[in-house]
Amino acid sequence: MRKNSQGTPALTVGVDLGDRDSRWCGVDAGGEVVEEGRLRTTEAGFRRRFGGTDRSRVVVEVGTHSPWVSRLLEELGHEVWGWRTRGSSG
Repeated sequence: MRKNSQGTPALTVGVDLGDRDSRWCGVDAGGEVVEEGRLRTTEAGFRRRFGGTDRSRVVVEVGTHSPWVSRLLEELGHEVWGWRTRGSSG
């Protein structure tokens, strides 16, 4: 994956966290969907999908699984942003 001149990751991945499975969608700098899929909401599932890949900006919804998922993604070298969904308190 290439980075722009500011060093921002060229791929942004949104992750919809579920208790058993999570869905993800990657868009390029132009906003075009370039990949999407589903993974198990486990450490192994996230390592399989995000480990060994180029640095991405990953946006995860704030919820039960977001703390450990965020820490793991950062450990794997990704830039992580939290996103509070509509209806979330706080």
